Amino acid sequence: MEKKIEQFLKNKLIEKSYTSIEYTDWWSLNFGDFWLNFHNIFSKEEKNIFENLKKIKPSLTDAIDYNDLPKMLIIMKHLRQPITNIILNPDNSLTLYFLNRFFTISSQENIVDWQWCINNTKNNPYKDFDIACFDVENISINK
Repeated sequence: MEKKIEQFLKNKLIEKSYTSIEYTDWWSLNFGDFWLNFHNIFSKEEKNIFENLKKIKPSLTDAIDYNDLPKMLIIMKHLRQPITNIILNPDNSLTLYFLNRFFTISSQENIVDWQWCINNTKNNPYKDFDIACFDVENISINK
């Protein structure tokens, strides 16, 4: 099943790029004919970006979701860049590779009942999904 899931993801994402971003209770990346929705990302650049933001504009850390500011910059940095590879990690997190850069979509957010999904509506996967990660042990393909 893991090979089938990884192949599905590669067919869906490799050589594609997202052209817009939406942030509500989760992140949604618009690939034109589908959306990649998720709750959190991780990047090795995150800490440095946050520290630099604090130096440049300390009041940014007063924002309610201030920890998401570096994430937004990382996601924006990859806007319109084609995905060159993906890796479905053992914990079902999803690493997206771009030219010389990458970020990982988390599969371990404790306060939610789904982690990431691909669908046509940018809804949560309980309404619509082609593929969805519900937790570290559960990925489902619906197409």
